[in-house]
Amino acid sequence: MANGFGSLHVGASGLQGAQNGLNVVANNISNVDTEGYVRQQVLYEDKTYLNFGQAAIAPMAAGIGVAIGDVVHTRDVFLDKAYRSESGRQAFYESNYQAAMEVETMLNENNGTLGTSFATAIADLYEAFSEFSKAPADEVNQNLIVQKADLFISRAQAVYQGLYDYQKNINKKISDDIDRINDLGKTIHELNINIQKIEAGGIETAMDLRDARDSALDELSSLANISYKELPDGIVKVKLEGTDFVIESRAYQIDVLTDGATGFVTPYWPVLSDPSRNDYYEVFDVYNSDPVKNTDIGEVKALLLARGEGKATYLDMLETDFDRNMSVDDYMYTTDSEGNKIKKMMGVDSYESGIANSIMCNEQTELDTLIHDLVVAINNLVSPIKDYTDTTEYEQFSDMTVTYPFQEKRDETTGEVVKDPLTGEVVMEKRDIVPGEITYYDAENNLYLTEGQVRSMIVFDKENSCVGSDFDPHTEEGLPPKELFSRVGCDRYRKVIYSYMEETSETDPETGDPIYELKEGTLYVYNEEGYPRVYDEDEKVFDYEHARYITGVYVPDKERCYTLDSVSVNAEVMDNPSLIAHRHQNDNIAYDLGADIYALWESQDCMLNPADETKCGFAEFYSKMVGELATVGSVYKTTSESLESTKLTINNNRQMVLGVSTDEELQTMIKYQNAYNASSRYINVVSEMIQTIITSMGA
Repeated sequence: MANGFGSLHVGASGLQGAQNGLNVVANNISNVDTEGYVRQQVLYEDKTYLNFGQAAIAPMAAGIGVAIGDVVHTRDVFLDKAYRSESGRQAFYESNYQAAMEVETMLNENNGTLGTSFATAIADLYEAFSEFSKAPADEVNQNLIVQKADLFISRAQAVYQGLYDYQKNINKKISDDIDRINDLGKTIHELNINIQKIEAGGIETAMDLRDARDSALDELSSLANISYKELPDGIVKVKLEGTDFVIESRAYQIDVLTDGATGFVTPYWPVLSDPSRNDYYEVFDVYNSDPVKNTDIGEVKALLLARGEGKATYLDMLETDFDRNMSVDDYMYTTDSEGNKIKKMMGVDSYESGIANSIMCNEQTELDTLIHDLVVAINNLVSPIKDYTDTTEYEQFSDMTVTYPFQEKRDETTGEVVKDPLTGEVVMEKRDIVPGEITYYDAENNLYLTEGQVRSMIVFDKENSCVGSDFDPHTEEGLPPKELFSRVGCDRYRKVIYSYMEETSETDPETGDPIYELKEGTLYVYNEEGYPRVYDEDEKVFDYEHARYITGVYVPDKERCYTLDSVSVNAEVMDNPSLIAHRHQNDNIAYDLGADIYALWESQDCMLNPADETKCGFAEFYSKMVGELATVGSVYKTTSESLESTKLTINNNRQMVLGVSTDEELQTMIKYQNAYNASSRYINVVSEMIQTIITSMGA
């Protein structure tokens, strides 16, 4: 046991410990509203013991007071990890829900304002065709169709552009989030270094720096899927999406690859990539967002998923890429078990693991599909088409050989084949066709067609076509009739001129052989959607304009497709609505045409997407599209709200540990005040005792 003056030292340590405890409580109360502040708590320990004797089994010692072992911030690592996990998951579903809500707002289906929703534009066009079916030759009805068709396309394009604009907003948010992730990585690394410096001596805990680092981890967990581990030296190592992000020596930065066409960014790890080889290691596996695998975490992944990879069209629903060996019609369509032509959509698995996961791209694709299918169906009625192999012309020329009117050029003297001195390729020259041959010359593309190309042609169906007001039955001017909807990249038809030698009734007076004369005719060939016109440097083809072989094959051109970016109401029809086909070629009013167009709305030929097994009509298509969006949005909303509730519960439990409660701190303050008073009274008693002893000895 301590002597008299040693007892004073014990009391003094109690005063000092209580005073420090009061200071910590005061600091807690002053930071009760400080964001990210964690309640501090004093941990006491015994001071060094003094040995004053030896017992049978251990030395006898006396304590000389109390000391502060450490001042720590109170955290529960398990609650921290649970909170950060739920925070990232909640951010993922909340971001997707916000995207779904934005689409609903663009479609104006969440308030149903009369006259502004896209559904109204569809209904108005339907009503216009209803009136047209009753009186196709009525100028009022013709004008109504043009007006409503223009409003329909304008409204659809406004929605489509709105979706794209929101994609760009999401893209900007992604860029900002990546910048913030990089900043947080730098912050965590700098805090790691500073914490290590302060705590290296084992004397002090860098509580404020640790609080700042924990706040950075909290924010980072909402942006991406992270895991972390604190090392014995106080360094926290962080992995982001399974890849090292913050290590002992540095914080790796994330860079973005920007698409030149759309401006969309893709985050990648520069340290794991080789841009010189176009090899980029992407940070986020966007299409791996499975709650079972715990990969549905992080705002950035959700934004990348919602935004998609670009501006989608109906082509993104199709099954296969363009093949040079198939016609564009074969590329887009197939036949069902009953022989009906149907769109060739991708498989359900490909759809559900791909574009279906992107709210923006899926809605763009379905909207573009609706417009495309309706526009093509109407155009095919007002300006009908059919396979060339089903025409009388093809039947007439079926025993003729489709040929190129070119041959190898030969030297007039030697008879040898002439070659280009620069390329070494054989020089070709034009020749006359002979009886039994037929050529097909594509005037627009300045080339002669092969037999395979001829067989795959789709041509204007003159026999079943109605006409507009510009039709002249004597000259057949006004054929083909104008399509209602046109494309930016091309007209509906291109001219293909066929040439052949026809036997006349005359004979050659010298040989007695029949005399042939050159005959020509014109086909109006339908410019199939995406009709090839751009070269791909993989295959040699013949350039008829310059009579030589060149490298390249044609690939599809989206400007030649009926997409929302390229479709509009035909300008000629806009100026003169009477050009719309409304009469038969015998001048009878085409009531049947009006009825056929009106019946389109009820025909059950449409499919919303590859996962939709039930066909529907145009009247139902939009309702199904909105219903699907509402279902997806409801799922995201319900999940987000559930996770928000879970996150709030965990955070409340966490705040009970790390948060500052004024009531609790006041109770602790009273405890330290009482301890301080007790230490003071102890010192007074010891002081009086010593005073008494000294006085008694002096006496």
